[in-house]
Amino acid sequence: MKRNQGVKLCMKWKREILRHHFQLKMGNNEIARILGKSPSTVSGVLTKAKSAGIDSFQMVEILQDRELENALETAKVSEETNPCEEFDIPDWESVLRESRKKGVTIFLLYQEYCQEASNPRGKTWFYTELKRFRQAKEARMSFSYQPGERLFVDFSGLKLRINTGDGGHQDLEVFVAVSGYSDLIYADLCDSQAVPDWIEMHNNCFEYFGGVPRIIVPDNLKSAVNKSCRYEPDINPTYRQLAEHYSCAIIPARVKKARDKARVEKAVQSVQRQILAVMRNLEFFSKQEARKEFFRLLQELNQKPFQKEEGCRFSKFEEEKESLTPLPENKFRVCETKELKVAFDYHIAVDKKRYSVPYQLLHKQVMVRIEKRIIEIFYDGERVALHQRIQDPKIKFSTIYEHMPSHHKAYAEWNPGRIINWANQYGAGVKKFAGELLASM
Repeated sequence: MKRNQGVKLCMKWKREILRHHFQLKMGNNEIARILGKSPSTVSGVLTKAKSAGIDSFQMVEILQDRELENALETAKVSEETNPCEEFDIPDWESVLRESRKKGVTIFLLYQEYCQEASNPRGKTWFYTELKRFRQAKEARMSFSYQPGERLFVDFSGLKLRINTGDGGHQDLEVFVAVSGYSDLIYADLCDSQAVPDWIEMHNNCFEYFGGVPRIIVPDNLKSAVNKSCRYEPDINPTYRQLAEHYSCAIIPARVKKARDKARVEKAVQSVQRQILAVMRNLEFFSKQEARKEFFRLLQELNQKPFQKEEGCRFSKFEEEKESLTPLPENKFRVCETKELKVAFDYHIAVDKKRYSVPYQLLHKQVMVRIEKRIIEIFYDGERVALHQRIQDPKIKFSTIYEHMPSHHKAYAEWNPGRIINWANQYGAGVKKFAGELLASM
């Protein structure tokens, strides 16, 4: 018999649990499956949130990390409902082996587990976990999805080559997305698999579908996942922000588990055979020209009748349109997120330009959100600085006066005008000398 104990969660996962509960309206078991946590861990966070009086995601967003941590940790939770209590887990291999014997029922095995365990779990949990273990060991489950539930995304292995007009060529990446319910396919051409193109493809895909599914299932490419893991994959920060912007969840496919993304593998094959193969001998001189023909063939693909059921992808998609989350007013803005250390001069460096933060954060780690025109700097979940991004190559620093310590402010106040006025107090000669000295600098 194994013993399982509650594990202390970092604030990132607590916020994700609360977001999936309040914003996406998911149940505890579904949240646990999506985030790779145990149902008891999810229940523990939600129980503490309820005891702390947190009843909406708006309240979660307002609280800083420390404030939210204090609210959850000081919440009074009775011992009877404490989900982090230790519990005994049966030897599932032995249970499964016994269940195959003639006359042995699952209820009998559960009774034996309760007799042996000092702190057993409930019958529903036992039945569910045994079923999950059996499926993992013995069966290949045929997956079916609810309308608006999942969207599978990936890049095609094949690329489309276009003529650049100067004797060279460019190989365009092919992005493919498919609905888990209707099999409606969205495919598009982009320059690379980098994060900006990856995000742009998602924006275009959501516009094509006219809404957003509850869950996105990508492969483990770098634009989606920084570090793959079966239980806690490290989602790319920009990709995670996209999910928050569109109120959806991201569940990457497990490494070397092709069945997790079988829908998109099949869709990629359809795009390769019915679009790229048709375009292989055509010559294009721009991406816009290639996309025009690409979308024409995509339209034909989605209108092609099903072989084993009535209708086509478009007609079946009509059934799930209303199940999609409506699009927000604005597209997600592509940005880069970095964690940087504040230097000794209370500035951080972005592309060889330096931006100030309050001097009290000297040598602290801050989160920097980098957009095309602005730089946002966050500490402990709170924005501490906002700068216009420096465009002039001659300017190296952007320093906000309020960020300076008092002795630096006093020094900064001595501008050329003040120096001339000060020198004038001691005569015209001193004023003239100060002006010539400043001019030579």
